[in-house]
Order: sequence, then C-alpha cells, then structure tokens
Amino acid sequence: MRKIFITVMLIMSGTLLNGQNGKLSGLVFYEFSHELDNTDAVNNEFEMQRVYLTFDKELSPTLSYQFQTDVARNQVLDRLLDVYLKKAKVDWTIPLGTFTLGLQGMNVFNVQEKTWGHRYLEKSTMDRNKFCSSTGMGIGYARSLGEKLYINAMVTNGTGFKAPEDDVYKKVSAQLVWGERNLSSRNGFNIGGVMSYEPMEEADGSTGNTSVIGLLGGWATERLRAGAEFDLQTVSEEADDIQIMSGYVTYGFNTKLAALIRLDQLTEGAEAATYGIIGVSIIPEKGLRITPNVRYLKAGDQEAVITLKANLEFKI
Repeated sequence: MRKIFITVMLIMSGTLLNGQNGKLSGLVFYEFSHELDNTDAVNNEFEMQRVYLTFDKELSPTLSYQFQTDVARNQVLDRLLDVYLKKAKVDWTIPLGTFTLGLQGMNVFNVQEKTWGHRYLEKSTMDRNKFCSSTGMGIGYARSLGEKLYINAMVTNGTGFKAPEDDVYKKVSAQLVWGERNLSSRNGFNIGGVMSYEPMEEADGSTGNTSVIGLLGGWATERLRAGAEFDLQTVSEEADDIQIMSGYVTYGFNTKLAALIRLDQLTEGAEAATYGIIGVSIIPEKGLRITPNVRYLKAGDQEAVITLKANLEFKI
C-alpha cells in the first residue's frame, strides 16, 4: 500500500513540477464519540474516519483523469491506519456520452449520498449496510438525455477497491435519474432508480447471484433539503431479503448553521433494526464543518444504544 501511495504522489508531484494545470485537494473526517451506558474500558474515543487526497487533471476538452487515495482503518490487521488507492480513472467524453475506464466511483448510491449531504458524518444507508462497494474496477458509460434525464451503466469487478478480483463473474449496475443529481450544491429535485446484479458461486458449486434494487427521490431549496429511498437486496443463498427505508432532512438557518435528521429502518425477515441521527452542523470558517450529533441504534430485541458524537470535516 505504501508503494501505491508513493507512486501516486510522485505522479502528482511530477505533473505539478512540469507546470501542467491540475487540481490537488484533500478531505479529512474526524470523530469523537462517547457511548452512553457502556461500561467497557474504552467507551469514548477520538478517531480519524477518512483522509482523501485527490488529483484531477484535464488533458484536453474531452479527456481527463483522476487519482484518489484513501486512508482508513484496516479491519483485518488490528485496525491499523492503511493507505488505499480508491480511484484511478480516465474519463473520455465524446458526442455519444462519457466513457470511464479504471477504478471509479460506483453508480448505485452516489446520488443518494449527495442528497443526504453529510458523508463526513455517516455513510449513505446502502454504503453503511454494504449493499455495494463505493468504487469498482471496470468500465462505465454515462449520458445526459436532454436537460433532466441521466443514465449511467457500469461493468465492474464487484470486489471494490480493497480487494482483488476473486472470481470469473462481473457486477452489472445501472442508474436512471430525472432531475438534479447533486442536491447538496444545487436546488431542484430528483427521482430515479438503481440496480445491480452479480453472479456468484454457491457452496454446492452452482451459480447464484446477489441483486440490489433501489428507488430514490430528493428535493432542495435555499434552506431545506430532503430525501428518501427504498432499497432491496436479494442474495440467492439467503432465505430472507434485506429491505431498507431511509429518510433524511437538512434545514439551513443560514450559511453557517443547519439542523439535520436521518432515520433508517432495516428489515431482514422477522428481524428489524432502527438507526437514527440528529445533529447541528456548524461552519465557523470556509473549509471547516463541525457537527455535534446523537446516534440511536435499536437492533431486534437488544437494548437501544445511544451514542454522543462530534464529527468534523476539513477541506483543503
């Protein structure tokens, strides 16, 4: 991983030193959390959730590329901080549309994530519940049809950016959206649907599959942004499907202060879990956002868990 990070940095540095125009940016997520009614030795902690370093470069009006590294906890190696290459893609735009080659962002929950608008605080509900990885290696195609309709189709490895391809199968995914796709920065509305389908080998040697279907909608004005989604995951070797209903609202009192709330309801067979967030977002300076918030988690018959958190986003 260190070699990947050093290689990307050398490419970025070489491009900048050669006087070519490019954009280098960074994004950092911090978090402090304290779990109520928890008698464990560690019931509060400071944590670095994510560190992104991104380099974008336009080679011509029709050709551009992007590299992005991600620093996150390695869940296998004692949760040590590790560096991953999250994106390494080329966009080629021609009259037929935009073709994307390489390691790129997936099209299954990216619009919902922007409608939610608080990635530094929490992942989108599909991402949080692992319905799909956030990036994938493969080929993508996107095109706007008129001013409102947008289509996006991809064929990827299905293993994301932290693991190599592990079988002969490919994931196929598609997105259809009417309206504004980024309601966190533009006013308007959107409505649409997403799907993914990936074959896999079952334990008995037969071929099964994992499929995801999602419906989405959002609306934004100068002060109010709201969204809702319904997601369904079906795994052929599992007896029960997983359903998620999620809704989220952000109300801006002014450019520096906003209130937010989100509620996720997950159902798998007879089991159900509820996850909620309520908080206040404060922007004291450009590039800095601080959000004290309360989390609520109730899974099945277990007691509800309430966690106090303070999340911070820093943009470079």
